[in-house]
Amino acid sequence: MRRVAVAAAILALSAALWTGGAGPASAIGDDHEGDHSGAACQPGPVFVPGYSLGPVNVGAPMAVVQRWFGQPRAVQRRTFQGNLWTRLVYAGLNVLARNDAVVALTLPQGAAVPVQTNCGTLVTASYNLPVGTVLQTYGAPSSRVAINGQQYWVYNTQGMLLALPAAGNIVQGVTIYPAGQYCAMVPMYVSLFGFAINVGSAMQCTAAGGLPEREGGQLR
Repeated sequence: MRRVAVAAAILALSAALWTGGAGPASAIGDDHEGDHSGAACQPGPVFVPGYSLGPVNVGAPMAVVQRWFGQPRAVQRRTFQGNLWTRLVYAGLNVLARNDAVVALTLPQGAAVPVQTNCGTLVTASYNLPVGTVLQTYGAPSSRVAINGQQYWVYNTQGMLLALPAAGNIVQGVTIYPAGQYCAMVPMYVSLFGFAINVGSAMQCTAAGGLPEREGGQLR
């Protein structure tokens, strides 16, 4: 069966570094740090798997990203399989778009984004996400791999990719993308970011889009 190599080191692009979706998945309500001024005004979640990160929803036009975050530090573009892919690089934030629609957002631990409070006001917040909280909220990942001392946990049903140290217990990077679309994005990552196939060969997608679980290069 034909396999497509997955660039499992996606999060290493930023500090670690898909339109659609039926709606918000479950979010972790206490995964943020930042300005909590006003006892009655509590910030919402920093991210919702498969749906949004900060103020930007998956599927939003790139103009929305620039409205919130201004001009990016760098812009990369590549035409691949009839689509125009664009990567916007900000301080602590990476945004990936296909044909002007956001398909992935990546945020490392410690980086802050605007979030709305239950009072309708805006504050900046970051996330602090222990592994125990992840497992309690989302369960075990659908696939995971360890590469060069780093773990990558894929929650493809929810639309979330996490990066964390092999021996650590705190998530270091979060990527939000449309639920179930991880493998559909692999060829673009290889093309746009210049990954060699052998870099991603430790984790593969099947032709049907499945993600066999692998660790240390071996199927589990």
